[in-house]
Amino acid sequence: LVEIPSDELAKQKQNAYLLQNTFEKVTVIRFNETGKKERFLEDISWAISRERLPAKLSTYQDSWDLLSQIKKADTKLFILSRDALFASKNLLVHFKELPEQNQTFLADIPLIVLSDLSSYFQNPSKKKELWNAIKKQLQGLV
Repeated sequence: LVEIPSDELAKQKQNAYLLQNTFEKVTVIRFNETGKKERFLEDISWAISRERLPAKLSTYQDSWDLLSQIKKADTKLFILSRDALFASKNLLVHFKELPEQNQTFLADIPLIVLSDLSSYFQNPSKKKELWNAIKKQLQGLV
């Protein structure tokens, strides 16, 4: 009997191809947000791009090989909602928090964890606080 070769390598190459250009210097991760919430994430990505730093809104996929992809993209900052973070075991295993320094990381990359997105619509001053936090993180990247 001849053993059928594994197609694991082919699947890895296909996954890498599908994920190319998924990450940028700043990656805003969309989980399952739609409507106003999705538009809000798009606006964050657009505003960061206006600051002359490549930013991209990427839809989360369970198949992401997060560590290898962010190394290829030289990602410097992630932004995603708390709900998205805790809904994905794949992301959560890479999450690190340093509460005493008020810092969060995803795979050793700085991370801004957004509050419930609807709270930004209910309290517009939170948008300003968020933008100030983003600008602070971007200062070292531009």
